[in-house]
Amino acid sequence: MQINSAKFSSACSCQTGNCAEGKQSGELTIALAGNANVGKSAIFNQLTGLNQVTGNWPGKTVERAEGTLHFKGYTIRVVDLPGTYSLSAYSMEEIVSRDYLAVEKPNIIVDVVDASALERNLYLTLQLLELEVPIVMALNQVDFAAKKGLRIDTDKLFKALGVRAVPTVAVTGTGISELLSVVVDEACNQRKTAPIRLTYGKEIEQRVQALEDLVVSKLPQLKEVYPSRWIAIKLLEKDADIVGKAAAAPEGKALLELVDGITAELETVHGETSAVIIASERYALASKIAKEAVTIEAAPRISMEQKLAAVTTHKVLPDSGRCGCGDFRRHLRGRQSAIRCAGFWNDVVAGGFDESPEGSFALFRRRPNRERLGWRSRRGRNHSVAFHRAVLHRPVSAGGQWLPASCRVPDGQRYA
Repeated sequence: MQINSAKFSSACSCQTGNCAEGKQSGELTIALAGNANVGKSAIFNQLTGLNQVTGNWPGKTVERAEGTLHFKGYTIRVVDLPGTYSLSAYSMEEIVSRDYLAVEKPNIIVDVVDASALERNLYLTLQLLELEVPIVMALNQVDFAAKKGLRIDTDKLFKALGVRAVPTVAVTGTGISELLSVVVDEACNQRKTAPIRLTYGKEIEQRVQALEDLVVSKLPQLKEVYPSRWIAIKLLEKDADIVGKAAAAPEGKALLELVDGITAELETVHGETSAVIIASERYALASKIAKEAVTIEAAPRISMEQKLAAVTTHKVLPDSGRCGCGDFRRHLRGRQSAIRCAGFWNDVVAGGFDESPEGSFALFRRRPNRERLGWRSRRGRNHSVAFHRAVLHRPVSAGGQWLPASCRVPDGQRYA
């Protein structure tokens, strides 16, 4: 789906002097950031449709996707950043993402968050706030969160983070227009919203402030690219990429010696490495925000397939009377046989079953369904014997005639 100006008649009310350079010409650049498997690419496809180009980042083997769309008189360029769980220097994807955000400086970063796992996704959100970039949160998969009985208060998220959150369902396109409206509003500064500056524990804040003063005085060139507080935090974390860039500065080596002393003090107080200490602070803050914003309205409903899977794959399955599951289970030996049995039950659920007047279950007698479930005897003939007579109420052995195809064992192996 491509969203164009023909669908939306209103125009952005930017005035000269209120919008940054590039916004007056009707062009915006937004970057999609987020964890892997949160629907980021689905939102990208909804925004750009077929107007997209894919390739690799310069000098990297990381894929880059870029597209354009028209909305409210603006030509918007959308960049789909690699899926990452943090902005550390542990992978090429993380380095590519944070360098693009800090160096290229897009107008707005859309932080795509999985609403059903808010606490886990907020870890990256907090790191984006440390980078001091303009953010709009796309609270994706709210439908799946609702099925789990979760409701997220976007007003509380805004109060805690200073970031506007828009509920979306990327696979259906729900909320995409609202998301674009908020992006344009934030880019045009129609609402003066600024992300809240995060603060950590007292021991960490004292050392971050001390390092920030040193960065301002000794790393002026690096400060022009990255925020000074973010550099201080990364030096405290011993980020390899930032430490290398700091060492290349004229006064970098002297600064790194001071950083080692400050880091050693912090590690002595907490008894952990500095990277673990700061990560723990972020996770604690993410957990606090998630608990305030998420309300559990109802327990998630468990489907029949999930119930059958839990029963048939249990290590100790008691006899279940007329159903015969206990008898059937005692004939299985080893984990492989248990998995085959679970696959058979899933096929039964997917293929459909009904309840006979006697109270036991019987498969439908339709030939296509019976053939798909693998109902064949050892001699290869199809049979239409009732399910409870064929499997549940009859002992099964490797030499017997009746055996579900998904639960068969090689010839020569016998059940006890």
